[in-house]
Amino acid sequence: NNAMILLEVTNRILEEAIAARWPHKKESVDITFADYDGVVFHVANSSSARNVVTVSIQWRCINEIMNLGVDAAMRKVYGNMVTSPEPGYDISLQFDVDALPAEAEKTLPKQIAAFKRHVMAVPFYAAFDTACGTGNRSGPAVITFNYRSNEALY
Repeated sequence: NNAMILLEVTNRILEEAIAARWPHKKESVDITFADYDGVVFHVANSSSARNVVTVSIQWRCINEIMNLGVDAAMRKVYGNMVTSPEPGYDISLQFDVDALPAEAEKTLPKQIAAFKRHVMAVPFYAAFDTACGTGNRSGPAVITFNYRSNEALY
C-alpha cells in the first residue's frame, strides 16, 4: 500500500485553542503541548486580564536561526502581536481578544496556528534571498539548523 500521510501546515491544537477564546474569552487558559518536531507551545492568559492571550514557542533550533531575521519576519507577519518572550520560551505573541476586529474570530486562529511555519520559513527566505542576490545577509554560504535532536536541514 502506497498510502501517504499528509501533515497540516498549521498546528490544529493551537488553532482550536485560539478559536476557543471567543466564546470563552473570560475563562482562564493555560495549555502547554509539543509537536512532532519537539516544539513546545504555550497558550495562556493571566487571571487579571483574561482577554489578553499569550502564545509562545520554545524550539531547540531558534538560536541557530535568530540571526537570519526571525524577529523581523515575525513582525512582518504578526505586527504588534510580537512581544517579549515569556520566561523559558523563545518567541511570544500576545493579543487582546476584546480589541480585535470582528473578522479576527475567523482569521486569527489559522494565522496563529501557522506560528511555527513562519519561524521555519525564515532560513529558507534567507537562502533564497542570498541565491538571488537580493539579500544583504553575510555569513556562511550554507545555512544549517538542527530542527530535531537527530535531524538537520541544510
